[in-house]
Amino acid sequence: EVYGHTENWLIQFPYGGDLGVCIFFMLTGYFFLPSVRRVTNGGGYFINRVTRLYPALWACLPITCITYYLWQGRYFDFKTIVTNVAMVSPFAGCDYIDESYWTLPLQLIVYLVFALFYFIAKRKESKFVLMISSWFFCDCLWLIANQFCGLHTGKYLLIVSYLNIFVLGVLLKYLESNKDKYKRYAPYILF
Repeated sequence: EVYGHTENWLIQFPYGGDLGVCIFFMLTGYFFLPSVRRVTNGGGYFINRVTRLYPALWACLPITCITYYLWQGRYFDFKTIVTNVAMVSPFAGCDYIDESYWTLPLQLIVYLVFALFYFIAKRKESKFVLMISSWFFCDCLWLIANQFCGLHTGKYLLIVSYLNIFVLGVLLKYLESNKDKYKRYAPYILF
C-alpha cells in the first residue's frame, strides 16, 4: 500500500479515498450530457474523452516508472508497461504500474458505453436515461449473482462497484434540465 497510514490523521474521513472517487464519478456522469450535446456523433464524443485520458496517462507513466525504480528499485516487465500504456491492464491480467490508475479503464468503458447508448437513442435523452437505467439494473443483477453464486467474470463490462454513481450523476443532470420529469425518474435515483 503506497498511501496508507491514514489512521494517524487528525480528521478521519468516511470511506477513506472512496468518497472522493464517488464524488468524481458522480461529477463525470453529471457533466456527460452537456459534453455529449456539443458533438454530432458518438465517435466524436469518445475521441474527445480518449484524447483527454491517454496523453495525461502517457505523461505520468514514465515519471511513475522512474520514481519507482529510483526510490524502490522496482522495475516493470514489458507486458505490464504496454498494457498500462494502452489502458487495458485489468483486461490483460496485469498489475497497474501505480494503483491510482485503476479508475482510467472504468472511465473509458463508461465513456464508450454512454456515447454508444446516447447515439443509439438518437440523441433523445429520455431514451438514453432509460438505457443507462437498464444497464444499471443489469449491473445490480450481476452484483447479486456475484454475491450469491461466486461469479467473477464480466466485472469490467458491467462496472459493478461504481456504475450506479456515474448513472446518478447523469440522472441528476437530466432532472435538473427537465424538472417536469422529476417524479417519473425519482425512483431510479432512490434505487
